[in-house]
Amino acid sequence: MPTSPSFRLHLHLLPVGRRLDFSVRAGLFADIYRRCNQGNWQCLAYNAHSPFVDHAPLAPDALPEYRIRYRNALGQLTATSPIQQVHPVGLPAGPSWISLR
Repeated sequence: MPTSPSFRLHLHLLPVGRRLDFSVRAGLFADIYRRCNQGNWQCLAYNAHSPFVDHAPLAPDALPEYRIRYRNALGQLTATSPIQQVHPVGLPAGPSWISLR
């Protein structure tokens, strides 16, 4: 399935994880996938809503990549977002209550 530039995915680094902002058109369902270091894609959420926060602790060298796959009501894949990568350098490996205010 080719990527669709009309389905954008924006990533934001937070002290508690990575926030994904994306749009979902009527009649479509968004599934969030992540992979680290060019490994296998792992589904984090089916029928996800934006914003979505990935709270999973990752190693600083994990190089996570995200993509959204859009399905219709029949479960057929209709579109995918471009792959977005975030570098968690400088962030703690897990949530830190010290950095939250």
